[in-house]
Amino acid sequence: MTDRITATKSRVRGKGSGFTLVELLVVIAIIGILIGLLLPAVQAAREAARRMQCTNNLKQMGLALHNYADAYNGAFPYGNGTFCGLERTSGGPACVGAQVFLLPYLEQQSLYTEFLTEAKNASNKALYHLDVFKQANRGGPIPNQTCPSDGDASSSSDSGGSTSYGCIRGSYVTCWGDHMGDAVIGTGTTNDLTTPVKSPYKRGVFSNSDWGGLARCTDGTSNTLAFSETVGRSNQRLKGIVLITTALGSQSECNATVCVNKGNYSSDGVTFTGGGGLGWYDGYRGVMFGFGHARYSGFNTILPPNYPSCAYGWEVPNGWGAFSPSSNHSGGVNCARVDGSVMFVSDTIDTNGSTANCVSGGASPFGVWGALGSCNGGETKQSL
Repeated sequence: MTDRITATKSRVRGKGSGFTLVELLVVIAIIGILIGLLLPAVQAAREAARRMQCTNNLKQMGLALHNYADAYNGAFPYGNGTFCGLERTSGGPACVGAQVFLLPYLEQQSLYTEFLTEAKNASNKALYHLDVFKQANRGGPIPNQTCPSDGDASSSSDSGGSTSYGCIRGSYVTCWGDHMGDAVIGTGTTNDLTTPVKSPYKRGVFSNSDWGGLARCTDGTSNTLAFSETVGRSNQRLKGIVLITTALGSQSECNATVCVNKGNYSSDGVTFTGGGGLGWYDGYRGVMFGFGHARYSGFNTILPPNYPSCAYGWEVPNGWGAFSPSSNHSGGVNCARVDGSVMFVSDTIDTNGSTANCVSGGASPFGVWGALGSCNGGETKQSL
């Protein structure tokens, strides 16, 4: 009888026992594997959503460009120049970009009006573009003007950590064609009003103190780029940085070979430490909204996407160079064509090595990438 009771108690205890240590470890391992498999998929889905939002932003830029053209007899705003005939009192040449002129067509009429009032009344017109667009004053970026994948877009400090500029980020940059010398920025004198310096080559949709337009796009609006994107606040990261050099040749026959030379960059392929005549860098791309210089708010189709950019000299009147678009999307950048459509351009797009001399007429020497940037080069190459 005693043996029967003992056996019964043993069976009852067996039914209520938990997992063994080995079983628990196996379950934990399975959960860990499942999480490891799931996280990349979740991250990929989030990036896909961010990339889609960026695409939509660029589509809005394209639509705004066409609405502007409808209002101004087919003309586009210029890439850089004086603002509504207002002379700068000091500090160099005029520097308002197409992004500012498109604000009313991006549901930002009130901000455009505020900027116009500031520009007229500013005591120092050299800095009027900064006051209205200071991020601290606005409380954040302008809606739909930053790429969600740019993690620094909400920062209010510049690449040096200063708040002296601290302007609203602007991820979307204008296409200046396939010639480095197009990126002239004026003289910084009253001549910018009376006889403004214009781009001598006009290879792209946008240029300095010159209204391009649909009529210039003889290669076809579906074969010509209008906008792309750039990451800001690079802090010596090669992606989005502008390297300063005087080894680009002459402005008329410039060449980006020195930029292509990887020996000037850090061995990790991510940062820049100087050397090889490229001892300075400028991290203001995508940092100051509406600052029209191509080195800050434009791009040209010479160096491939996500490549370090190069500028001739630091603060020279013609501040020209090879300026690459960049993004945190994997493998390339979003670009908007003049017809308003958006395409994804791979980092490996044909550029013919990016080492040819720039040309002032005819087909682009920079492969498919150069053909997409030139609006009247005679090419009909379309995409990838």
